[in-house]
Amino acid sequence: MNDLLHVLILSLTPGIEARYAMLYGVYKKIDIKYLLITCISAITILAIFLSLLIKTLDHIILKLSNKFKFLYIIYNKYLISLRKKFQLYEKYGLIGLILFIALPLPISGMYTGAFLSYLLGINRIKTFFSLFLGGLSSLIIVTVPIIII
Repeated sequence: MNDLLHVLILSLTPGIEARYAMLYGVYKKIDIKYLLITCISAITILAIFLSLLIKTLDHIILKLSNKFKFLYIIYNKYLISLRKKFQLYEKYGLIGLILFIALPLPISGMYTGAFLSYLLGINRIKTFFSLFLGGLSSLIIVTVPIIII
């Protein structure tokens, strides 16, 4: 049960999320049913949380950036990099956003997708579905090869 809690916490962590937490759970030999339930729950929680609070999170980061200039520099570099990486997907709209979130690559995922959605002015409901479907797709991309082997 303790390992399952670790999977949940990892699933909610930026940069790791459910797609990589699943790998940890497989390594710990947790039953795949429980892993899937935990990871899908985490994806749902993140999709709700991020779609509702991404604007607030951006404001908090910007306020902290005013006090800590290094944070401002890092955050701006992140946003510039994010915009460049998304240009390939931008022409596909929401499908492009879902694909961007789904690909298990550095600087993609649910947190980054939420920021992109916010920067592009996508409403909360579409953001939620993009995050959920992208996160679920990413989980499937990582999980299917594990189940097959």
